[in-house]
Amino acid sequence: MSRSPRDIHIAWLGHKSTTIGDGLRTYSREVTNGLARRGVEILFIHHEESLADGHSSYSLNGHVGFQRRFTIAGAGSRRRLERILRHHSVDAVHLSAPFSSLDFTLPELCHRLGVPLIVTFHVPFASDPQPV
Repeated sequence: MSRSPRDIHIAWLGHKSTTIGDGLRTYSREVTNGLARRGVEILFIHHEESLADGHSSYSLNGHVGFQRRFTIAGAGSRRRLERILRHHSVDAVHLSAPFSSLDFTLPELCHRLGVPLIVTFHVPFASDPQPV
């Protein structure tokens, strides 16, 4: 039996901001908006407390460093993430890496919850590439 997109619930661990428009935030916004337009239910988990609505968007506490390229997860973030994923009964988790210092704990967490984990890895690149 095939499922319609409306039956699919994805937790998106990504980046959100109203003031920064870099590639990671643009990627998260464009892909989640596209999925939502197709009827996929998105649970967006990020680190911007002011953008969390407690319904379809949740913020984990974290400390941003190195030019906003890496986030150290705050105390209790892993437990909070697990509670959110359990409460929403997601079908899959997408990790837009690097997300935070939680990145390497997610395979074990998702395995324990019986939820597939999909990871896309994004790295900054120089505008003037150096020859190899």
